[in-house]
Amino acid sequence: MHDETFPVWPRPQEITFTDERLSLAQPLGLVVRGDADWLPGEADRVVGLLDRAAGRPVVAANPPGAGPALTIGTMDALAAELGVPVVERAEGYALAVSADGVLLAGKDAAGFFYGAQTLAQLLRPGAGPELPGVRVRDWPAFPMRGAHVYMPARAELDFFWRFLDFLADYKYNLLVLEIGGGLEYKRHPEINEAWRRFCKEAREYDFHTDPHTESKTTEMGEPFTGPTALARSRYFPKNSTHTELGGGDWLTQAEARRIAAECRKRHIEIIPEVQGLSHCYYLCIPHPEIAERPDDPWPNNYCPSNPKTYGLYLDVIDEVIEVFEPRTLHIGHDEAYTFGVCPQCRGRDGHELLAEDITRVHDHLAGRGIRTLMWGDKLHNITTAAGRRLGGVERERVDPGTGKRFYQPATYKAADMIPKDVLVADWYWKGDPEGRHNFGRHGLEQIFGNLWPLKFQNWETRASAPNVLGAETSTWVEVSAYAFGHTGILHQFFPGADLLWRGLQMPRAQICALMARHVPPAIDKVTGEQRWLVSGQGDAAPIDLAAAAAPLPESLAGKVDGGARLMTATGTGPFRLLADAQGRLERAVVLGRERPAAGPIAIGGKASRLLLLHGTTMEGVWYVPTYSSYHRGPGVLLEYRVTWVDGEQARFPAIFGEHIGPMQGAWPTPIAGARWSHDLAFCYRAVPVAAGAEHTLFAQEWVNPRPDVPVTELSLELGPDAAEQGAVILAAVSAVP
Repeated sequence: MHDETFPVWPRPQEITFTDERLSLAQPLGLVVRGDADWLPGEADRVVGLLDRAAGRPVVAANPPGAGPALTIGTMDALAAELGVPVVERAEGYALAVSADGVLLAGKDAAGFFYGAQTLAQLLRPGAGPELPGVRVRDWPAFPMRGAHVYMPARAELDFFWRFLDFLADYKYNLLVLEIGGGLEYKRHPEINEAWRRFCKEAREYDFHTDPHTESKTTEMGEPFTGPTALARSRYFPKNSTHTELGGGDWLTQAEARRIAAECRKRHIEIIPEVQGLSHCYYLCIPHPEIAERPDDPWPNNYCPSNPKTYGLYLDVIDEVIEVFEPRTLHIGHDEAYTFGVCPQCRGRDGHELLAEDITRVHDHLAGRGIRTLMWGDKLHNITTAAGRRLGGVERERVDPGTGKRFYQPATYKAADMIPKDVLVADWYWKGDPEGRHNFGRHGLEQIFGNLWPLKFQNWETRASAPNVLGAETSTWVEVSAYAFGHTGILHQFFPGADLLWRGLQMPRAQICALMARHVPPAIDKVTGEQRWLVSGQGDAAPIDLAAAAAPLPESLAGKVDGGARLMTATGTGPFRLLADAQGRLERAVVLGRERPAAGPIAIGGKASRLLLLHGTTMEGVWYVPTYSSYHRGPGVLLEYRVTWVDGEQARFPAIFGEHIGPMQGAWPTPIAGARWSHDLAFCYRAVPVAAGAEHTLFAQEWVNPRPDVPVTELSLELGPDAAEQGAVILAAVSAVP
């Protein structure tokens, strides 16, 4: 169904291509039918969307003459002309393209918008001067299809708008926006000031100089500095700091209202997350009188027995409601480890404390007509196949150096004590692959939280439960192109979109092949760049590497089978390999500790950009999520140096996990020892190149800032993060005129 020439993603429920073609040599006339109040605004929006998708005007502002028309309207108004059964499902649409024109009907405003997104995919640049004949009936399998992100930093708002477009392209309709201290609180400005101060302290934190010795653990390991170290520095467990939220600062209420407005334009509903009980640094640091643990220098859990807690927390919630006007509000409550410590809570049952807190906040929201959403980990009692217990179970440990005791009471029974209209986000799905712990057994509706589609097992069985409303993919890093890409998150939205819209899980190999081909253009859109590697027309000129080449390492000799000419997954290239008669890679520029540099490689002419095809067999190269690496920058595996004819030089890096990755295996390939990448290397800025069935190379693009000056040569050397063992392989270089 997923046609390579005219891709439609996520896959429609029903789609049939015909032999007809619609010429786009002249703009289509516009006809609007129906009297729905949403139709005029959506009509204007769809015209702009389609023109941008095609890269040229395709819709005329005036009604048509005798030529083909784009006829848009409500489902009822166009039912007789569509030639397909009416779609009655919410967010549904019908689309018909023939030689006579286009018919696009929406069941509602959102459905109309999603039909326009499908049509925009058929109109993408390079699709040609005509549209294929097609008939579509479509609707989503799940009503909640979302992303979880932090409040963006002001400097990243332009990226954030593009990310919203990225979500809309894939028909996502939900944004869980974690607020914390990242919103201007006019009634509580002390929260904002404390948040800024805490984020600065967390980034500068050093375990060795931490003066708060009365509660320090003796079991600290790497890292010893930064926010992650601060969260791990006590003898009792703490939740993570989330200091990336707002860039360690906050947005004004006017800026936040614009976020809400931009989401509405794209039919994306915002659910603000105002963390309660846990992850409350933003509340407890400016107001230590509500903290549950008095010996915590950076308290993160509030006391659920203190009336002052709710005087503050519910007032903060009300101010967030005033800004975003949500239908649902997320109250957090995940990773709560501290219960029953302060004098008011000591001796009380953990289930009771948790249930009373949830119910109190729920009732406050219900009184304003707002539904409560919360994380579900403290409501779980899961025993994995390996015997590990997860969720709100009883835990106890003693710090071996200080002898101090930590005790966490069980809380899972609260699942049967809270209001039944609480919506639960279950992010412990990996520990429950058979779905035995669905919250439906407690009478609660749920979504899957922190969805990682390529790791989800038994989707069709588990997601078909009547209480499952959908899922969201969480980011948990700063809102930026680098952070989202480096952690592999941007790529997860591609399979996630189909999972939640179509409702079916594709085989891993098939979905990865589609990702390799179709995600690079999406990456360019979300980063605001236009790479030749993604959409370039015409061939690039291969550069001869023979003078700098050496035989492949023994681990690769005779195994990298791609033929003498390779193309990227997006169809750009070619790259010319130094291959043997059987098409196996025989020689390349090979760097390792015994040969850390190579070159010069003669370029000998003008080039608007250079295309580098490389990969590595090194393991243990620096690759961690951004929230863990404030004390380290990205892992620079290679450094390239370009020399122009006038002697001027420029250097640029190849970053592991961004431009270059492991060669072994079909894309995406495992990164040994990587954290948070879920054992997948996406190399998000590289375009993958299959070198046979068992090896992958990665294409990186360098844009020449001086395209009118001839480039004489290219050199390369190992970067500071290269490992001691293994090799880096530069297999080919091509120059774009």
